[in-house]
Amino acid sequence: MIRNLLIALFLIVPGVAHADWYEADSKHFVVLSKDDPQHLQQYAEQLERFDQAMRVLRGIDDPAVAPINRVTVYVVRDAAEIESLSGDGVRGFYRADIGGPVAFVPRKAPSKTNITGSRLYTGTSGGQFDLDGDSVLRHEYSHHFMFDNYPSMALPFWFVEGFAEFHATAIFNEDGSVTFGAPPTYRASSLIDRDRLTVRDMLTSDTRHMDLGEVSEIYGRGWLLIHYMTFAPSRHGQLTSFLQALNQGKPPIEAAKVFGDLDVLQRELTKWMSAPKITVRTIPASAIKIKPVSVRKLSDGEAASMQARIRTKAGLGSKAAPGVLAMARKAAAQFPEDVAAQLELAEAALDAKDYGTARDAADRAIAIAPAAEKAYVFKARAEMAIAKAAKLTDAASWAAVRSTLVKANSLENQDPETLMLYYQSYAAGGRLPTATSKAGLYEALDLLPDEPRLRLEVIFQHIADGEYDKAREVLAPIAYGASHTNRFGRFTIELSDALGSGDKAKIDAAVAALKTERDKVDNAN
Repeated sequence: MIRNLLIALFLIVPGVAHADWYEADSKHFVVLSKDDPQHLQQYAEQLERFDQAMRVLRGIDDPAVAPINRVTVYVVRDAAEIESLSGDGVRGFYRADIGGPVAFVPRKAPSKTNITGSRLYTGTSGGQFDLDGDSVLRHEYSHHFMFDNYPSMALPFWFVEGFAEFHATAIFNEDGSVTFGAPPTYRASSLIDRDRLTVRDMLTSDTRHMDLGEVSEIYGRGWLLIHYMTFAPSRHGQLTSFLQALNQGKPPIEAAKVFGDLDVLQRELTKWMSAPKITVRTIPASAIKIKPVSVRKLSDGEAASMQARIRTKAGLGSKAAPGVLAMARKAAAQFPEDVAAQLELAEAALDAKDYGTARDAADRAIAIAPAAEKAYVFKARAEMAIAKAAKLTDAASWAAVRSTLVKANSLENQDPETLMLYYQSYAAGGRLPTATSKAGLYEALDLLPDEPRLRLEVIFQHIADGEYDKAREVLAPIAYGASHTNRFGRFTIELSDALGSGDKAKIDAAVAALKTERDKVDNAN
C-alpha cells in the first residue's frame, strides 16, 4: 500500500526541476539545454557579451548574421556525455558543419569567485589548471569569429591558436564588463618552459616539420605573443604589419622584420611573462550592447528527439548511425505530427544511409509544415543519394532533385547547404556545373567560411577552371594556418605550394592526394 501511495504521489507531484528542454535564441547563438529558463537566458546573454566584447576590443563591426552562421550550442548532462560524443577526453568541442556550426559543452553552475573577484561559468572539473567546457567553447568560437571576420586572410598557425587562447580566458564581471588578458593557466607548462620553442622558431614555423610537443607549445606561446603585441605600447601596430606582409606574399622570416631583432623580442617576452602583475583590459558594460535573448520551451516532439539530434549533430559516424536512427524513429513514431521529430528522423536516416526512410520522413515534415526549408534539403539529399545509387543520368531525374532544392532556396536563400547541393547535383548527374551553380557555391562559402569541405569544393572548382590564383587565395586560410581546425593540414599546404609553382602536373597530383584524404576521412565516419 505504501509503495502504491508513493507511485501515486510521483504521478501528481511536479517532475524534477528543469526536466524540460529549452532553447535560447540570440543574434549569434542558439543554445539548447535541459535547464532553468532564467539561467539559460543568462548563459546566452553571456555568450553574446563575449562576442560583443571581442568586437569592441578588436574594432570590428557587427553586421547582420545569416541564420545558418549562428553557433548552435548543445548543453549536455556532464563531462562524461561530452566524452561519449567526442570519443576522447575533451571538456567540450565545436564542429564546423554544412548544416551550421555547432558546439557541445557540459551543464554547469556558477563557480566560486575567481582571481578578479568576479563570477564566471566553468565546466564540471573545477580545477584552476583544468581546461573547462566554456573555455573550449570560447576558444572555438574565436576560430569561428576569426574566419567570419577575416575569411580570406592567410594567418599562421601560432596566430590562429594564440588568438583563440587570448579570448578563451575572458572574465565576465558582475557589473556586466568583460576582461581580456588573463593567462591560460591550463597552458602553464608551455609558458614556464621557455627554452624549447623560441619566438624565432614560432614566427618561421612550418607545422609539417614540428613534433607534437612543439605544436602543443604553440598554443601557450601564441597566447603570450598576441598578449604582448596587444598591450605593449612599444609594439603597437607591428602585428598588423606582420600579417599584412604575409598576405602580400612575403615569407615569414621577411615579414618578421617588422618586429626588429627577434632576440630582443624574445627577452622582452620573457620579461613580460615574469612581470609581477599581468596586463589586462576590461571592456566596460556600457560599451557592450546586446540584443534581447528569447527563450522558449521545446515541444514534446522536439524534446523526445533531442538525444538523437545531439548525436546526429555531434557527427558520431557510421558505426553509431543505426543506433541514432532507432532513437529518432522511436521519437517520430511517438509524435507523428511534430515537424522537428520528422526532421530529425530524416537527418538520422541520411547518416545511416537509409535514404527511403529519409525521403519519407522529409515528405511527412513537408506535409506538416510546408515552409520547413530543411525538409526540402533533406528530401533532396535523399533523392540525390537514390539517383546516384541507381546510376541515373537522365535529365528528368536530376531536374527533379534540383526542383526540390529550388523550393528550399525560395524558402531560405541563405542556406549554404542548399547552394552546395545544387552545385553538386550537376557532377552527380554527369554534367558540368553551370555558371549559376558555381556562383551559388561561391556564395555558400561567403555565408559559412569556416566549413572546410565547402571551402575545398570552391578550391577544386577554381582549379578545374584554371583559376590557380583564386584557388590559392581561397586555400590560404586553411593552408597557411593548418591546425586542428583543418583536418587536411599537410595536404592543403602541399596543394598551396603546387599552386604557387603553376605546374599543372604537380597541381593535379596534389588535388588527387587531397581528394583521397578527404574521401578517407568521410569513409572513416
